[in-house]
Amino acid sequence: MTLLRPALVGALLAMTAHAATAEVLRFNEGGPNRGTRAAALEFFSDRVGELSGGDVTVDVTWGGALLKLRDTAEGVSDGVADMGSIIANYTPNQTKALTIGDLPVGQSSDAWVGMRAMYELMTTNPDVQAQLAEENLVYISNYHSTSIQIECRDGSEVTTPEDLEGLRIRASGVYGKIFDDMGATLVNMPYNEVYQAYGSGLIDCDAGYFYTNRAYKLYEVIGDVLKTDFGQVAGFAIVMNKDRWDALDDGQQALLRQAGSDMVDHFAQLQIDGVDTMVAELSGGDFGEAIEVREAPAEIKDALFAAAEPYAESWRTEFSDAGFDGDAVWADYVAMIDKYTKIRDTEGYPWQR
Repeated sequence: MTLLRPALVGALLAMTAHAATAEVLRFNEGGPNRGTRAAALEFFSDRVGELSGGDVTVDVTWGGALLKLRDTAEGVSDGVADMGSIIANYTPNQTKALTIGDLPVGQSSDAWVGMRAMYELMTTNPDVQAQLAEENLVYISNYHSTSIQIECRDGSEVTTPEDLEGLRIRASGVYGKIFDDMGATLVNMPYNEVYQAYGSGLIDCDAGYFYTNRAYKLYEVIGDVLKTDFGQVAGFAIVMNKDRWDALDDGQQALLRQAGSDMVDHFAQLQIDGVDTMVAELSGGDFGEAIEVREAPAEIKDALFAAAEPYAESWRTEFSDAGFDGDAVWADYVAMIDKYTKIRDTEGYPWQR
């Protein structure tokens, strides 16, 4: 019988102890393992492993194999998964705190400003933390859709707020309501039908994002882009089961917070660089005929923000009706948007310093 040397026995015991104490966090991701957001999630997973020296790992299940995106908030709350990516608009009553990120506020449409403000709000404000805790959830990090632009086929360009009246626009969520209030005719459809809708004349414009041009080849059917930089979807976050979170020690919680913060900067850079590239390609004719990308005049931006104010007021009222101080949370969020806007304007983005 071969005897193990004492040193080897010690190493094996240490490895066994490490394996027994290592935390493996089951993560549900409703989307596929491709694209910018998937790259950001992989960055987060890798960062958790790096910061913990392998003592905490994130095991991602992709493509909704464990839980569909619409079911992730409830599934994480119930402990089906330890963590997951959720869209607050799918469960607005259960994740009301996060839906604040879907409303336009100053420069919230900037991916870095918007996510940084959401991260600070969600990790410091006791009311938003308490609301999520009621659903057995803890906020970890954020995603961001980038800003909404108005993309139109030839002959349907928007140059004044009045041009929106009667225009057939594909828009969704609160932004669909805002354009409807401004006189547009809303057309609801999934994004994979937008290309055909342009061609058939069913829609004149789309309230969309720059990155969808590449994904759905919309550059083949649009002739003008009004760069409004108005609004975003940022009620799109990584959350964790609160019971699982509470079972972690302070150091493990701190490293998850750090990884979440690091992911915000990483994802913002990917998103912002992607928008800059798409603007250059559209304007430069990389996809064929050049498509003009115009900066929206102040009167259009002012009209959009004015039309959005009733929905901000509704959020404040509904959050207060749920037992929290909606006005105070909103003021906190606005202050954080202003804070990170000033940092961006005076110091640049983190990756530019």
